[in-house]
Amino acid sequence: MFPTFNGRGWNVVVAEALPGVHDRVEVGDVVICIRPVNARESVIKRVTAVEGQTVSLYSRGSTAPTRLQVPTGHIWLQGDNLIMSRDSREYGPVPLALVRGRVICQLLPDFKWVQSRLPGQA
Repeated sequence: MFPTFNGRGWNVVVAEALPGVHDRVEVGDVVICIRPVNARESVIKRVTAVEGQTVSLYSRGSTAPTRLQVPTGHIWLQGDNLIMSRDSREYGPVPLALVRGRVICQLLPDFKWVQSRLPGQA
């Protein structure tokens, strides 16, 4: 999630983990969820699409994107550093049941509020 979070070390974050957070996940939110390909790991990623929305996937050597609609009860996650991120482009739509909370702020190494918007948005 660099540059949002420190890419060279560890981060301590505060996340909203209240009942019903699944119903309030929106595009731009940063969430903590169980990694779909390894239930013993957690990931912090940004929501870039919610159920019913369409994402465009670009493959190497292809001029036209593949379009995929996010299924009901799922979200699409991507890291802010698209070149290095391992995210829904690798493991597909993520079930909302795997979401553990929405990140509100980072405590360490430096305090900062986490913006719920996509990179490049004002």
